Amino acid sequence: MNSLHLHLSDTSAFPVELTSPLAQNVTNYGANSPDQYYSTMDIVDLVLYATARGVRIVPEVDVPAHTNQGWQWGAAAGLGDLLVCNDDAWTVKALEPPSGQLNLANENVYNVLEQVYADVVALFSSDLHHLGGDEVIVGSDDTWAACYNSTTAGAPIIAHLDALGLDRAEPASFYELWANFTARAAAAVGRAYDAAPSDAPPLTKLIQWGGSETAPSAITYNLLAQDNVETVLPPDQFIIQVWDELKGTIAESLTKRGYEVILAHTDYTYLDCGSSGWTSPGGYWCGPYHEWYKLYGYLQDVAASWGTTAGELREAGVVGSEVLMWGEEADEQNFDSKVWPRAAALAEALWTNPEATGWYEADPRMQLQRERLVQRAGVRAEALQAQWCLANPQVCTTDSSSTPV
Repeated sequence: MNSLHLHLSDTSAFPVELTSPLAQNVTNYGANSPDQYYSTMDIVDLVLYATARGVRIVPEVDVPAHTNQGWQWGAAAGLGDLLVCNDDAWTVKALEPPSGQLNLANENVYNVLEQVYADVVALFSSDLHHLGGDEVIVGSDDTWAACYNSTTAGAPIIAHLDALGLDRAEPASFYELWANFTARAAAAVGRAYDAAPSDAPPLTKLIQWGGSETAPSAITYNLLAQDNVETVLPPDQFIIQVWDELKGTIAESLTKRGYEVILAHTDYTYLDCGSSGWTSPGGYWCGPYHEWYKLYGYLQDVAASWGTTAGELREAGVVGSEVLMWGEEADEQNFDSKVWPRAAALAEALWTNPEATGWYEADPRMQLQRERLVQRAGVRAEALQAQWCLANPQVCTTDSSSTPV
């Protein structure tokens, strides 16, 4: 592993110590308790630890959606509402609780973001910065969920569109609003890098989430589906992290439009898939649980679907891949076992590009890697086989033609 992508904030928390005058309120209101946040020294230590081991940390503040905790103090501070759609009725405003998106009609949102970016950029000293941009809820009064285009919950946005002479009935109006926000957010990140210490790395590129090519749905919008995407997200400035499914993915078409992409398809790399439901019974939103065998063959499957080889993916614009562990059902008690050793399977495939071999040849190494993680590093990695199998490599494992899940 040589990169650690930290999704620092979401609707449920913003647990990072920020110190700028406005940004520190984001910490004060965003931490779940007085001791549940990463202090500046925590982050400094993490960055030093990672740097000494050749690991790049990529920070992300996901905006303009996926925001609530940390942003609810604006009105009390005389800045007006920094959020919309942030009451308790999340089931009609969001995909999960709590609901909330930035109030793009409030100029003070940009003033706060300017300081947030300044603090985050200075803390992490990374040459990459993730802007987020995931799952912006627009909807309408006729859809089961709505935010920006809800007459009640999105009233400030509707009024702002009207003042701009934009029609709320046209999806293009909301895309224009979102595109303007993205441009301003990107510029603010750029200024943060300009003000960073002289020995800090310059900004190489920004990263943006990219979902399904068929978007927009009636509810969730997607900048990547727009004809003018290269204007809004210039390929020389943005890497797109693609999280749709491999079949029908937008990734290949993006590379043909000049983008570099990070592969993060949900049907391969989402390590939280296959869990139980957490807001109601019936299972998690994605499944099944992804076996390490499947992760090991991920790049070969991508290459086959694109009619190329894994070794040629970099030339096609793929700059990397990552496994993802979202936090709805993960904390310090079960994180290790959900991530390890499965993450190591994709890591080896990325580093070695094993076109001539597959998971069966890698199996003895994976079994030993799990033991190293537990015995040498104290990582509570998930067991892959019975302990007897360690002394009898590939006796337990059969060279099966079954398709990994």
